[in-house]
Amino acid sequence: MRVLRSTLFLGATVVLQNGFTFAKEIETNIEQHHCTAMVCVPASIEVIYRQMQERFAEIIGRFRYIEFGAGSASVDMKKKLLALLPHTRLFNTWGSTETCGAVFLDITSYPDKAASIGKPLEGIEVKAVDSDGNEVAARDMDTAGRMLLRGEMRMEGYWNAPELTAETIRDDWLYTNDLIYVDSDGFIFMLGRVDDIINVGGEKVSPVEVENIAQEYDGIRECACIGVDDPEGIVGQVPVLYAVAENGMLEEDALLKYLAGRMEKYKLPQELIQVDELPRNKMQKLDRKALQRMYAERSSVDLMNPVICNLLARRSVRSFTDQPIDDRLLDMILKTGYYAPSGHNMQTWRFTVLKSQEKIEQLKEITRAKAAEKKVHFYGFENPKVLVLVSNDRRNKDGAQDASCAAENMMLAAQSYGIGSVWLNPLMTLCDEPEIRELLDSYRVPDQHIVWAAVALGYPKAPGKLLAKKEDVVYFVES
Repeated sequence: MRVLRSTLFLGATVVLQNGFTFAKEIETNIEQHHCTAMVCVPASIEVIYRQMQERFAEIIGRFRYIEFGAGSASVDMKKKLLALLPHTRLFNTWGSTETCGAVFLDITSYPDKAASIGKPLEGIEVKAVDSDGNEVAARDMDTAGRMLLRGEMRMEGYWNAPELTAETIRDDWLYTNDLIYVDSDGFIFMLGRVDDIINVGGEKVSPVEVENIAQEYDGIRECACIGVDDPEGIVGQVPVLYAVAENGMLEEDALLKYLAGRMEKYKLPQELIQVDELPRNKMQKLDRKALQRMYAERSSVDLMNPVICNLLARRSVRSFTDQPIDDRLLDMILKTGYYAPSGHNMQTWRFTVLKSQEKIEQLKEITRAKAAEKKVHFYGFENPKVLVLVSNDRRNKDGAQDASCAAENMMLAAQSYGIGSVWLNPLMTLCDEPEIRELLDSYRVPDQHIVWAAVALGYPKAPGKLLAKKEDVVYFVES
């Protein structure tokens, strides 16, 4: 509403995006409505980044500025955006329902302050107090205090809740539950909610600090730190880190070694728990209370075994290194294909394996040209070491399903060995085109076969990106 009011006040146009589930809508709005800026929550930036992949800078770089608010983006994401969008100004807004936007960080102008939430706007005062309400200097983590704000942006009070209002607003200052310190340049650094601070034997640990350091680790996509009761009963609380891996399983020893070189020993997480996603509230902010419940119940965590992690971690990889695939690994990957289920156990499929780079490139270029001519989507691939054509007899009504199961088995098997894969499907539409069928004939693919999938395999040149997943696709029928 703040952005909407200010935009209308300036006589500009507002395009209300229908969520961020599909990044294509952003590109469409830029082209149709000539949008020059975007405002969103940090979680949406993460989704857009994963969806657009290599086109992110090309599309999002067309904005004059981007503002994300309702929370602070991770330091890692801020650094990525600075590198990818050198001509787009980046702003992060901190605010609350009680204050609206109050503290702003011009990330582009102050990249070295990426870990801060910025400075208060003109007319807004910020100070820190201790647990007794006394003002403190709060110049570093050891002297941090509870944040208070004052200014015309502050709410009048809570509706029909005079006691809560009196508790929150005292002497014209609005009391928050956020712990902060202010550096010598006036930038505010937030350590987390007061009740989120972890007390390790009298030492205060900021979960945000642990998260910012852990987020820099290559294998972590996102993470969250909470405090739990010390199982030894010695230091009161210990930190625990929940992490979502970029690909596959995280190596706990390697991660802890990385963290140990970057933080004091008492701040080190005593447990690493890998999950497929972090819980968030309706505003897409991290829900730490949900994490505390998860830890207490441990039910959802216990389900995360290596097989499930492999299933959830597989990403499409389209660009590969020159490293060859060992024949033994390839044989096992292919074996998982013909161990896939087959309707009526007919097994009419065929797996045609291309290892010649010349033949792979020839098929790619002919397919690309024919796809452009027939207006069939062809997303391409670069330098795979192996291309597996998964075909099936067109007279088998279960042929497409059988081929799909086999292709998925092979891609998951490849993932378990650290080998990247991508499913390519234009041949299912184009395999009967004369130029392509001539090539398939030379591979001895039967005339009556449709190539339902082509699986490109190789060691990833860069990790695959997790694309946004639709919600509300699972429905339970009441018994």
